[in-house]
Amino acid sequence: MLSHRATSAIVIAVNLEALVAEARRADVIIELAPRVGDFVTRDDPLFLLYGNGTTKIDEHRLYGQVAFGPERTSRHEDPDCRPCAASAEAGRWQGPRRSDRLRFA
Repeated sequence: MLSHRATSAIVIAVNLEALVAEARRADVIIELAPRVGDFVTRDDPLFLLYGNGTTKIDEHRLYGQVAFGPERTSRHEDPDCRPCAASAEAGRWQGPRRSDRLRFA
């Protein structure tokens, strides 16, 4: 498991292509614990790693693929929040699954 190391923030974007490439390179499954739009605090789980190649993972590369930002108060109070909310909704729905987390292999 790799934890969030920075200050508390909202997950605003994820570079999915880079996470898939890193998972393939290391021959592991990378599970992104929070969803886009989730609030994370220091030491919250950020990535869950599965497989024998977890020692091959470049942690700095993973951390660089998730963008964080300040928490918005409301879509109605902050017009800049609308794209963030739309992307959060898009990241939440993954179809009927047992887990809402994103996995890359």
